Formats: sequence, C-alpha cells, structure tokens
Amino acid sequence: MSQSTVSPDLSVIENRPPNVGRQFFDRVQSSPNREAYRYPKGDEWQSVTWKETGDQVTRLAAGLVALGVEPEQRVGLHDDAVARIALPVPAPDRQPDAVDIAARHSGQSADAASISAMTA
Repeated sequence: MSQSTVSPDLSVIENRPPNVGRQFFDRVQSSPNREAYRYPKGDEWQSVTWKETGDQVTRLAAGLVALGVEPEQRVGLHDDAVARIALPVPAPDRQPDAVDIAARHSGQSADAASISAMTA
C-alpha cells in the first residue's frame, strides 16, 4: 500500500500577524465602526465599537508604560464589574483571595491599585 504525500498550504502560517497585539490593531483598522463587544449598563446593554476599544487599549498601554512596564513583562488586569478588556487570570473563581494568589505567582509587574488609578 502506498502512502500519499499532501503538501499543506503554509501561506496561512507564513502570512499571519506576528503577535496578538498586531492582530488586534489590524481588526481595529479594518472595522472601526463595527461592534466589538457589549456590556451590561443598568438594565440595558452598552455597545462598544472596535475604534473605541482600540482607544481604550491604547490609553491602558500608555498608562502601563508610564508606570514603567517594559515590553514582555506580565501585567494582571482585574475588574470587579464586567470584564471589558480582559486577560485571563488563572484562578478557579473570582474571589479576591484567589485572584490575589494568582497575581502573586504570575510574575506580573504592575499592581491592581496602580492600574485602577490609571483607568479611572
């Protein structure tokens, strides 16, 4: 029995964005006025566009740089309300102690108080 050789199409891999940040901002640029996500506000849902989300991420990134965060350093983000821009926290629940333990062991470089003050 002979085995056939299939040549995979590597263009998807070769042409992918170099990182998630570039992929995110490519999406912001390609569809700025489309809805990126919704979050509850009272009894209603508030819609946020990709441009608004990109602006929020840019402000957050500028604040982290102002705090002295260097490229490739880990930063933990936590929001008690609804996660609007979220990075996963490896905690089994959202209890403060569990989040605190996850943050201490993650190697993150900015504390929650600094991030809260920066995004308020």
